[in-house]
Amino acid sequence: MKSPDLVNWRTLDRMSRALALGLALSISISCAAQNSDPPDARQITVRLLDCRSGAPYGDKFVTIGLFHPANSPQPPDLKAKTAANGTVVFHLPKPQTLFRVFPGTGNDLYPCSDMVFKPIDLDRIISEGVVSRCSNKTQGCRCKFGKALEEIDSRPGELVILARPITSGEKIRWSIWQD
Repeated sequence: MKSPDLVNWRTLDRMSRALALGLALSISISCAAQNSDPPDARQITVRLLDCRSGAPYGDKFVTIGLFHPANSPQPPDLKAKTAANGTVVFHLPKPQTLFRVFPGTGNDLYPCSDMVFKPIDLDRIISEGVVSRCSNKTQGCRCKFGKALEEIDSRPGELVILARPITSGEKIRWSIWQD
C-alpha cells in the first residue's frame, strides 16, 4: 500500500528556487550599496613601492594631509595601512582638489617622491594617474632608483609613491636635530 503524498514536491521545488533567487538578489543589492562611494567623495588608490626594486611595501602607513581654505578648520589627516600588494584606497571629500601624501610613520621610510612637500592635484591623478619620484638635481633627493622602476606605470585614479628604508645614519642625525 502506498502512503499518501502530503507534500507537492514540484510546488515546493519552485518555491525554494524563487526564495533562493530573491535572497541572492537582496544580498547583491546590499553589497553594491555598501561598496559604492558616498556621493560627496572621490576615490584614489595609492601604491607604495620600494624605489630600488619596485617591490610593494605591505603593512605600511600612508598619510594624506588635506589642504583647506584660509579661515576654515583643518580637516583631519587620512591614514591607512597598505595591503600586501602595497596599495591602499582613500575616499577624499569632493570639494578637495589639493593634498599631500606621506609614506610610513616618519621613522621607517624615506619618501622618494616630490609630492610629499608640495600639493598634489587630485584631478590629474583621477584622469591620468601619477608616478611620483623626486629629483636629485632640483630637490636634493637621496634615493637611488633601480632599473625596475622604468617599467612602472600608473592607471587613472592611482598615485604611485616611491620610498626606501631610512638608514641608521639618518635616524641618528634626525634624532640629534630634533633635540
